[in-house]
Amino acid sequence: MIKKLLVVGDVHIKPDISNERLTKLGRLVVDLKPDVIVQIGDMADMPSLSMFDVGKKSFEGKRYSKDIAAVHDGLKKFQSPIDEYNKELATKKLKKYNPKKYICMGNHERRIERAVNSDPKLDGTMGLEDLQYEEFGWETVPFLEPLVIEGVVFQHYYTSGAFERAMSGENLGNGILKKYHTSAFAGHNHLLQLAWQSDANGKRLMAGSIGCYFDHEEEYFSRQTQNNFWRGVILLRGVDNGSIEDYETISLSRIKREY
Repeated sequence: MIKKLLVVGDVHIKPDISNERLTKLGRLVVDLKPDVIVQIGDMADMPSLSMFDVGKKSFEGKRYSKDIAAVHDGLKKFQSPIDEYNKELATKKLKKYNPKKYICMGNHERRIERAVNSDPKLDGTMGLEDLQYEEFGWETVPFLEPLVIEGVVFQHYYTSGAFERAMSGENLGNGILKKYHTSAFAGHNHLLQLAWQSDANGKRLMAGSIGCYFDHEEEYFSRQTQNNFWRGVILLRGVDNGSIEDYETISLSRIKREY
């Protein structure tokens, strides 16, 4: 059983946007001390590789090197409170706090692979390794490959039909439970859409999308769409063989206020 598992939605780190929310997330982690942390994908935004902005005024000044530098800064800011806490523990000769950390690659990280595939001369000059997730202690899971922890599935999104389009619907949680009959979580749509279901043996199944972890404006979404985003993290408790005892939603606004 995992007593505490923290799930973090899309972060969308990019240049010119403060990463202070990641410092505060690190402080929250020190406070809650989850055993496992899962970032559901799109930790990086990679705006310089967007296919939608090429040729537009909004694309001016975007650089791959700036995108990568912003990601490294965000990862450092998240890790800093944990490192400081471990220094305190070391002075008391106590065991370090070292949670298991995973990142499920999202479609924004995949922009790097798409860029190389569309322009082979870039092969060897850029790649996912530039993000340095592993160097910062995160185990990475390839795009759309399931991460299974104690019987619970985590994936950036779940596909619908023969193509790689993301599942959608009025409540994604109900859709996942109906299709997969297991506890499973996704990011991508930035919404909080959770659902519960018990199987014949009384196992508590939970599924859905977990929102996002940023509060800046995204230019490719309308204001009405962004008003529906839920911004925060989810703490799962009592994760055991696909069953989830209970959970807590912790809003980004609360994290910014208290940490």
